[in-house]
Order: sequence, then structure tokens, then C-alpha cells
Amino acid sequence: MQDILNGPRGNLNGPFLGWIFSPELAQHAQKLGAFCRYKTGLPLRLSELAILVTAACWYSQAEWHIHHPIALDACVPADVAEASMAKRRVLITTMTS
Repeated sequence: MQDILNGPRGNLNGPFLGWIFSPELAQHAQKLGAFCRYKTGLPLRLSELAILVTAACWYSQAEWHIHHPIALDACVPADVAEASMAKRRVLITTMTS
């Protein structure tokens, strides 16, 4: 668990507290999550938008609420972030420029 606290997340928010009783699972899961989140090669705003869209698709309110403020800080327009949860089709051309 110390690796999670010392890593880019810096906290045990989200699923990590549920995995505290299986440190080996938590370690593997955090490495996969860190790779997918921080080493995709995508700009942070597109990575966070992808997380929001995925969270909305799977009805993962916890994931969406964790990443919504991160996405806003990463310059995802608020209307685009909100539309991802509302499952409306939006134009994101400003996101890819």
C-alpha cells in the first residue's frame, strides 16, 4: 500500500481501501491502473475524458466523481464532462486540437 501512497495518486481513494486486505491484488491493480492512466501517451485531458466516458458507460458513479474534478483541472470543458455522464453525444473537436 505504501507504493500507492508514494506514487502519483498519493492516496487510497477509490477501490484501494477495498483491496487493503489483499496487498498483492492492490499492488498489481495499482500498477495496471497507473500504466493506463499515466503512461498512455495521451494528453492528460484526453485520458481523463476517456475515463469519464468509460465511467459513464459502465455507470461507475464513484469513478466518475473521482475523475470529474481531475478532468476539469486538466482543461476538459465542463459541458463536455457533464455530457459524458448524461450520455449525450457531444462534439469534442476542441479537445483534440
